[in-house]
Amino acid sequence: MSLDFMICTLLGDAVPHPSTDWLAVLLSIPIGLFTSLVFWLITPKLEPILFKWGIWKTQAQEREYRQIERFKNEPELFTQFLVHVTIKTVLIGAVGTTLVIFCYLISEYGDIYAKTEQAKFPFRLVWMGARWISGATGIVLVIVSSQALSVWTKVTHFDTYKKALGRT
Repeated sequence: MSLDFMICTLLGDAVPHPSTDWLAVLLSIPIGLFTSLVFWLITPKLEPILFKWGIWKTQAQEREYRQIERFKNEPELFTQFLVHVTIKTVLIGAVGTTLVIFCYLISEYGDIYAKTEQAKFPFRLVWMGARWISGATGIVLVIVSSQALSVWTKVTHFDTYKKALGRT
């Protein structure tokens, strides 16, 4: 979306005119000054937070390396991890599917037995909730699976992982 179009929309014109270029230039100067002032006000407050976040990230990476190294050295522990992830995935999928089916049955009951459109409204909300539950279940399953796949890849290719971290 061009700046000319946005300015014309603000001014109520349908078509951009070359005469609006001066307005774009005039607006860009205060916006640039405001942005630079806000940046300098916020930066000192963000530095300690970003520093702490960097330390936390480094500690998390160290913990992850130790866990991956332990999984590499103790294959039975890694197998337990994979079984745990499998059970977690199955349980999340089963609970999500059960909730979606339950919500679907409630909404179908409402569509069949509710006499007016106003009476059907709460049941349609339940159906909408079922769609949200279904989506959330899928997202959680993808997150759990991708984390497990990441760990599996690092354990399987441990030498490459170790080299990428700069460890010998």
